[in-house]
Amino acid sequence: YAMISKGDLALNDANKAIKLSPDNPYAYKHRAMALILLARIDDACQDLQKAKDLDFNSYFYENDESVDKLIEEYCSHGEE
Repeated sequence: YAMISKGDLALNDANKAIKLSPDNPYAYKHRAMALILLARIDDACQDLQKAKDLDFNSYFYENDESVDKLIEEYCSHGEE
């Protein structure tokens, strides 16, 4: 759903995935993407950090966009 800009549906799916597998970094990354579509950037940044804490990049870096790059793009504004 996120790929076709259906943020509300993507958010619903990601919430279900997190409920089923709360230690799945991929689900947190995808929920963050849905939240970005919904302009909920602060919430998205929390999920991106959670995905990073769950070691997303070591599992998915070769096949998906790095969580670090997304954190830099969306969450690092105003930091020194």
